Amino acid sequence: MRVILSSGKIITGECLKYGWNGEESLMIRDADNISSLVWVPLKDAAKIEFRDLMAVREKANERVEIEKNRKILNSIADGYGDEVYGKAR
Repeated sequence: MRVILSSGKIITGECLKYGWNGEESLMIRDADNISSLVWVPLKDAAKIEFRDLMAVREKANERVEIEKNRKILNSIADGYGDEVYGKAR
């Protein structure tokens, strides 16, 4: 994700956590310095861009495929799919 603050500063990285109690904010791990964590208050954000949405979609499709395979294996032998892929979430 990329957050452009009202001051003009740009923060690019991965959103690790969000806070909605009190002051709404996002915890972002900086893409350039992965040891740097920044809490960004949403009131200071002028623009928020979400990036790599294709990766999120691919991950969701991967979960669907795993669940399908787990069900197939469970139909062959009870509990086999759970043993191979873990219990359904």
